[in-house]
Amino acid sequence: MGFSSLSALGIFGQERLLFVRERSNGFYGPLPFTLSKLLFDLLPLRVLPALLIGSIAYWMIGLVPSADSFLRFLFVLVLFNSASALFCMCIAAAVSNLGTANLISSIFMLFSMLFRGFLINLSQIPKALAWIQYLSIFRYATEALAVNEASSSQIQDDFDGIPINIPASTILQQLFGFNVDGYWGDAFALVGWVVGFTAVFAALVQWMMVERR
Repeated sequence: MGFSSLSALGIFGQERLLFVRERSNGFYGPLPFTLSKLLFDLLPLRVLPALLIGSIAYWMIGLVPSADSFLRFLFVLVLFNSASALFCMCIAAAVSNLGTANLISSIFMLFSMLFRGFLINLSQIPKALAWIQYLSIFRYATEALAVNEASSSQIQDDFDGIPINIPASTILQQLFGFNVDGYWGDAFALVGWVVGFTAVFAALVQWMMVERR
């Protein structure tokens, strides 16, 4: 879903010159354009796919059969997909060259994946680089989804005749460095990214997407 948000770059690139020309002719201003992009890009291309894919995958995979967990799962997917798309829209508004915008967005996505806590324990990241994890939208989504699924589960197994029965929250803490009480903190952080990227996008449309003679 994160990389599918790169599609916002191509769509936006096609509309950029049209908007600049029509804005310079006084047909409409930045506000209607911004609202139309948010309404007709986020809802049909980011929110609805997240709800559809999440609704199918959740029950197919066999995650916690609870309405509360299911709704929290969808909530995080929608926020993450929206934040990813809004970031790409910000890059598209700031950088007129589509190739450069694609490169910047892809690098951001890759760095976000690297510091999301799945490839390396968050608590073991060198201190000089640890701050980067807080700029990763993947990190907040991954931790929230993992905590939503595993924080209340038990891991039961038999290893060479030795029964194992430990809370899954222990695995989240020891192997990934996740905060087992961090679901709502991560969700609110994603809300903050959505609001922040929306404000930045509106400002970029206002000040960057203007005709220069």
